[in-house]
Amino acid sequence: MATDSKPKKRGGRTRRVVRVERVPLLTRVQRLFESRAFGWGLIHAVLFFVLATSIGIWASSLREPAVGRVSAETSVTRVTVEIPDLNGTENRRERARQLSPQIFIAEGAAIDEIVSSIASLPAAVAGVTDPEGVAPEIRDRFELSAESLAALAREAEAIGAWEASVQQLRDRLLRRPLLESEVFQRAVQHPAGRVELRSGTMAVRVPVEDLLNLGDPMRVRVEAVVIARRAGIPPALHNVIATRLERAGRSTYRLDDASSAEAADAASAAIPEQFQTYPEGVVIVRRGERITPAQGSLLIAERAAYTESSPLWRQWAERLSLAGGALAVTLGVAGYVVAYCHRIRRNPGRMAGLSVLMLGALTLAAGGVVLAPSLAPVMLVLPVVFAGGILAIAYDPRAALAVGTLLAVLVSFLLGGNLGTLATTEAGLAAAVWTLREVRARRDFMLMAGYAAAAMGLTAIGTGLGLLPVSRATVGQVLIDAAFLAASGPAISMLILFTLPTIENAFGITTGMRLIELRDPKQELLREIQQRAPGTYNHSLNVASIAETAADSIGADSLLTYVGGLYHDVGKINKPGYFVENQGDAPSKHEKLDPAMSLLVIVGHVKDGLEIAREHGLPRELMHFIEAHHGTTLVEYFYHLARQRAESEEETREVGIERAEALEVEYRYPGPKPKTREVAILMLADSVESATRALPDPTPARIDQLVRAIADKRLRDGQFDECDLTLRDLARISESISQSVSSIHHGRIAYPGDSVKKASDSGDRGADPGTEQADDRGRRLA
Repeated sequence: MATDSKPKKRGGRTRRVVRVERVPLLTRVQRLFESRAFGWGLIHAVLFFVLATSIGIWASSLREPAVGRVSAETSVTRVTVEIPDLNGTENRRERARQLSPQIFIAEGAAIDEIVSSIASLPAAVAGVTDPEGVAPEIRDRFELSAESLAALAREAEAIGAWEASVQQLRDRLLRRPLLESEVFQRAVQHPAGRVELRSGTMAVRVPVEDLLNLGDPMRVRVEAVVIARRAGIPPALHNVIATRLERAGRSTYRLDDASSAEAADAASAAIPEQFQTYPEGVVIVRRGERITPAQGSLLIAERAAYTESSPLWRQWAERLSLAGGALAVTLGVAGYVVAYCHRIRRNPGRMAGLSVLMLGALTLAAGGVVLAPSLAPVMLVLPVVFAGGILAIAYDPRAALAVGTLLAVLVSFLLGGNLGTLATTEAGLAAAVWTLREVRARRDFMLMAGYAAAAMGLTAIGTGLGLLPVSRATVGQVLIDAAFLAASGPAISMLILFTLPTIENAFGITTGMRLIELRDPKQELLREIQQRAPGTYNHSLNVASIAETAADSIGADSLLTYVGGLYHDVGKINKPGYFVENQGDAPSKHEKLDPAMSLLVIVGHVKDGLEIAREHGLPRELMHFIEAHHGTTLVEYFYHLARQRAESEEETREVGIERAEALEVEYRYPGPKPKTREVAILMLADSVESATRALPDPTPARIDQLVRAIADKRLRDGQFDECDLTLRDLARISESISQSVSSIHHGRIAYPGDSVKKASDSGDRGADPGTEQADDRGRRLA
C-alpha cells in the first residue's frame, strides 16, 4: 500500500491519499530471492537438512534391537547368516575347563625320605637276625620279621640289585601318589577323572584310580605289594615295603590350585569359537514375542550380512530415502515459517535458534535410541515434547504445534518410530502447547506436567494395546512404557522451568512470568517513576488498565499490553516538570521556551525512555512500547503555536503554506510506528486518557465520540500501517476504551456545598474556566 501526502487548498493541513499498488507475482518472487532474510533462511535450511540426514543415517547404522521388549513385527532372515554360537561356545569352553585335570606337584622331601629309608634298610639291619635287635622306630616303620631280616641280609650281599629295585620303586612312586584323605577326596570328585603329576621335568597324567589314600591303609598295602613286585623287590620283602608306604604319614604330592586354574583357562581358551548357520527365510522373532539376547544377536548379524551382500545402489537408495524424508520436513518447516512465523522469518538469529532447537531434539532422541534401545518409545517422545514446550513459550501455540508436529514426524521417520510413537508424541505435544500458551505462574508448569503425563500415558496404553497382540508380556510392557512416559511429564516441565531464563535470552522473548515480575509496584524502576514523576505514574496506571481491557477484547496479549503501559512514559522521569500531569498548580515551564525547544523536550522523553530501559535491562518487547507509543504523530499544541508564529512573519499566503508543511514534518515524533497490535492499542489508550482529562463534562456519549475521533485520526494518519490491526479490531478497541474511560469518569452525587466551593475555588484562582480548560487541554496534548 502506497501513500501520498498532498496539501489541502486551505489551512496548510496535509491530506493522506491511499492507493493500492499491484505488484506482479514474478516481482514479488524476485524480491523474495533478493532479500537478506531469504539468503539466511536458505543457509539454515540447507544446514538443517544435511545435519538431520547425517544424524538419521548414523542412528540407523548403530541402532540395535530392543532386547527384552516385545517385537512389533515378525523378522526373518533375508540372506544366509552365520553367527557365533555363544551358548555352544560357552558350553564347550566350560566343559573343557571342567575336564582339565588338576595339577599335583611332587613333594620331593617326602618321596626322598621314603626311598632313602628303603634303600638304606639292608645296611641298617646288617648282621641282625632277631627282630628284637632292630631299633624300635625301624621295627615299627617296616614291621620286620626274622624272615624279612634274612632276605635283607641277602640283598645286602647283592647291593647293586637292591639299588636298581629301589630306583624302580621310586619311579613307580612318582606315578602312584600317596595323598592325605582330604586331598584324595578333592581329586576323586573332580569331573576330569584324572590328574596331572609334575616332578621336575616330568609331567604325566594318570587316572584317579592310581591315587592312593593314606586314610585307607588296606588299599595302600594291597597296591604297595603290587608296586614292590613290579619294581623287582623280592617277595619276602613285599610286606616290608607295603608297611613302609602304609605308614608314610604324609602326602607325596600336593594339589597346586593356581596351576590347575591356569591349565583350566588355557584349556577353555583353546576351544575355537562355534558358529551356527541360518539359511534364508528362517523366522528370527515373531510379532508379539519378547526378543531374547540370542535373537537380538541374530538380528544384528542378519542386518550386517544383508548390508554387506547388498549392492551399492541399494545401500544408497536407503540413505536417499532418509534424506528424502528429512528434505520433506525441512521444506515443510521452511514453508510454514515463511507463511506464518514472521518473527522468525525476519530474524536470522531466530532462524538459527529454531534450527538448533530441532537438531538438539533430534540428536537427543537419536542418542537415546542408540544407547538405550529398550527405552526407544520414551526417548523418541520426550525431546519433541520438550522442544514443543519451548516453542510455545517462545512464539505462539500455533507455531509450536505445527513445527513440533513436523519434528515428531522427522524423529519417527529417521529413528524407526511407529504410529503409536507418533500418536503419543502428538498427545504430549498438544498438552504442553495448550498449557504453556501463556506462562504467567509456576502453576502453569504444574498443569503442564499433569496434562502431559496423562496424555502421553493414556495414549501409550491405547496405541500399545492396539498395535501389538494382547498378551501378558505385551500388557506388562505397555504399562511400563506408560509409567515412564507419565513420569516424564513432570521431568519435562521442571526442565523447561529450569531453562526458562536461558530460553528468554536465547530467543529474545519475554514470558508471562517475567512480565508479572515487571508489573510489581516494588520494581526499582516503577518506584523511581512514583517518586520522581507521580503524575506520570498515575497516568501510566490508567493507560495500562484501559489498554489491558482493550487487548482482551480482540484476543491480544493483555499482560504485555498492561506492562508496556506501565513503562511507556518512563523517559519523563528525566524532566518531569515539563509534562502537564506533573505540574500541578504551578505555571507551565513551556511558557518561557520557544516551541522548537519545547518540542525537543517533549519528543526527547522517547529517546530518554529507551536509554533508561536499556540501563535497567527491560525486555525488547517493552522497548517497542516506549519508542512507538506516539508513532510519528504530530505534537499538535507546539505545532500550532509554531505555525502561528511562522504565519505572522510570512509576507504571502503561499509562502506560509510551504512553511506549514515543513513545520508539520519537523513537529512529528521520530517513530517508529507501532508494529504490533498491543502497541497500537497503547497508542490509542494513551491519547484518549490524556484528551479526556481536558474534556468538559465527560459524559459517556462525549467520551465515545472523542475515542472514535482519535481512532479515526490515527488511522488516517497511517499510524497503524505497520501492524496487523484490522478495522474490526479497531472498532472493538474503540468500544472497549470508551467503556473503560467512561467508568473512570463516572458521575457522582452532588453533595450540598459543592457548587459554592467550586465557585469559591474559581474566584480564588482568578481565572476564566473556559480559558483554563482550553489551556489545560493544550498542555495535555503536548
